[in-house]
Amino acid sequence: MTGAYDSETEAGFSVVEMLVITAILAMAVAVAQPLMRGQPDRLRFDAAVGRILDAVKSTRASAIAGNSEMTLVFDLDRRQFYSGVVAPTVLPGEISVRLKVAALTEATLGSGRIVFFPDGSSTGAEILVSMKAFSSAICVNWITGIPHGDVRCAGP
Repeated sequence: MTGAYDSETEAGFSVVEMLVITAILAMAVAVAQPLMRGQPDRLRFDAAVGRILDAVKSTRASAIAGNSEMTLVFDLDRRQFYSGVVAPTVLPGEISVRLKVAALTEATLGSGRIVFFPDGSSTGAEILVSMKAFSSAICVNWITGIPHGDVRCAGP
């Protein structure tokens, strides 16, 4: 019978087909590998910035909802931040944080505070976060108290 399928001689892939597939997969891995490097560092950095931004937003929202002042404290010596609504959060060791806060918040060398008022305003701040090649600034507007991430704060 011609044209009939002979299962004993035509089943599976040939060696050439297998070599072509293996070569394609090897090229895909070679191209993807450099793109994957640095991702864990970037993810850790973005997570740390996100936690700080969330703490600022939560503290401000609590001040408005509770109609009372709320303070977000940054203890740079202990590498942590906290407020009445944010549990003490420790920053990863490779994350560096610098603060620029209003003088009336009694900032010391190793700490700083952002005070949020019942109307939503704040004492304002610039929180500079960095890790290796990554850096970001979180600006807390003193008039509105609204934080903005990934921007450079306007100087005086």
